[in-house]
Amino acid sequence: MRKYFKLSVFIVAVFLILYGCESPIDIPSASHYNRTPKPFNLKADSAYYDTTAGKARVFLSWEISSVENISYFEVQRKGLFPVFARAGISEKTTYVDSFAVSFTDTLKLSYYLIPNGKDRFVGESSDIFSINMVKP
Repeated sequence: MRKYFKLSVFIVAVFLILYGCESPIDIPSASHYNRTPKPFNLKADSAYYDTTAGKARVFLSWEISSVENISYFEVQRKGLFPVFARAGISEKTTYVDSFAVSFTDTLKLSYYLIPNGKDRFVGESSDIFSINMVKP
């Protein structure tokens, strides 16, 4: 009985090796990346912390090759929590991020953008931009 089991496992393995694999299929690139262009040159024009109000403000700006098919940008922020979360949306190439925060000395904030097209396609996200906010 064991002899037949080992023989049948061997025959199945040989069959799978010879006839079970096909050549890999090429994965096409995402077409929506061409519909909504990738934002670039994300930067903070200014960032400050207001000690009286306990609020931080970061003025972001970026560039895009064409705004023809852009409906809005999702601004993603990481800093208060260890994961990125949506800070807000902007229909322009600027955004003012204002939030109440309490930190001791320095707060590292990271941002990236997700472009959303008028045809509801989501484009390729921007590169991550980081800034250190120092408490005065």
